[in-house]
Amino acid sequence: MGRKKINTTNIGCVTLVGVMDKKYPIDWGNCFGLIGEDNQEYRIVNFVYENLKWALEHKKISFPIRIEILHEGIALIDDIRIPSNWYREEYCTVCCPDELLTEPQKMEIERQKERGERTEIMAKDELPNGKRVIIIHFDISKQPKWS
Repeated sequence: MGRKKINTTNIGCVTLVGVMDKKYPIDWGNCFGLIGEDNQEYRIVNFVYENLKWALEHKKISFPIRIEILHEGIALIDDIRIPSNWYREEYCTVCCPDELLTEPQKMEIERQKERGERTEIMAKDELPNGKRVIIIHFDISKQPKWS
């Protein structure tokens, strides 16, 4: 038996990273959640918000959008109306719990932390649901460049 699939009805929370690309689909962008028909929000780890927004605005797709629940509160968009090249090839390393990432992704996160490129800060206060927010800061000036 496979993972549970449900339809979503709307977009939930969206992060606020500035994205300048104008040719779609783009490879990276903002993280976001979708509201399931069960009224729960699911963080989407295999799609970029800007791509979904573009597809909705250009009427390439409309709600309901099908997702597959991967983990508690985490899901994948899995809708037959979306071309394969619009999906992320790897899960988002910001939204996705570490235990669901590939080993190369986990290793890259560790290298980013060692270089001081990625800093994770646990929020002091808990949310009403008992969870804490982790703020992730990236300093791309610390990325090594060989070309």
